[in-house]
Amino acid sequence: MFKVDFISMPVLDNMYRLNGSKVHSIFKNVVNFEYRGKLISIQNSNVPKGPLSISIKETINFLDLPIKMEDVITVKKDVIYIGSISVNIERPLIWDPSLKYYSLLLCNNKKHTNKIKSLVILNGKSGGIKEEVLSIIAGDSYKTYYDKNKSNVVNVLEEVYFDFYNKNQIDAAIKLSSLIGYGAGLTPAGDDFLVGVMSVLHHCKLSSIGISEFYEKLCSEILKNSYKTTMVSKTFLEEGTCARFSESFHKLYEAMWSVNSEELYKAVISMMSIGHSSGTDGLCGVLWGLYLVSNLNINTNGG
Repeated sequence: MFKVDFISMPVLDNMYRLNGSKVHSIFKNVVNFEYRGKLISIQNSNVPKGPLSISIKETINFLDLPIKMEDVITVKKDVIYIGSISVNIERPLIWDPSLKYYSLLLCNNKKHTNKIKSLVILNGKSGGIKEEVLSIIAGDSYKTYYDKNKSNVVNVLEEVYFDFYNKNQIDAAIKLSSLIGYGAGLTPAGDDFLVGVMSVLHHCKLSSIGISEFYEKLCSEILKNSYKTTMVSKTFLEEGTCARFSESFHKLYEAMWSVNSEELYKAVISMMSIGHSSGTDGLCGVLWGLYLVSNLNINTNGG
């Protein structure tokens, strides 16, 4: 029997409703099972906590366990049963994936924003959406042979920026949500990017009517179109509309809030290590979100 270390609060709140759920996918460090159109993960402690995750204390290779696709989940007396495997969930530590609200942190922290941008330029993984985003937000500081005129993503982001500042929030949200499913892999680059953008808008939504309206419309469009991507990404996107994010985003914003350059460096480097390019794409979403609101006077309720 394995012992649980952490359980995210939304999972704990619905624990005994998980009966009958089935295993969706199995990886070395994670087992996912589907519950009401979203994926809940049982994972090793070395995997960053997700919005819907159960972290166990042991480090094991789930591929070596007698678990198979479509195995049914049963929960009885503080134990999760998956086939012949059992996970003790008694007295777990509870992790709340709801992202704290750091007031005007994001728009008043250009020094840290530039630090994140430099780290993404130097160390960010390619293969996702990095080149497209940096071609817009980094200007002359980012030299590349990349031809932005050939990218539909760049055109979309430029049109969203134009619509946003012309107070056409609905069109801006529809165009930005068109990036759902863009790219390959378990979490396509466009989805990781959108989660990063939502994390920024969450922080700024109370500071500007314009941002608040855009955030609301974007969340609505994402919920309407989340079926267009993978089940893994669908989960992260839908949880993001509820301001519930993975641990990597929490550590990033905590480091920005503490004005601690060393902690910010650690948070960014750690985030960029996630997936093939997922962490980098999420950071690009954060950077573009900051770029989007950078010319808005968010110290008033106008916007």
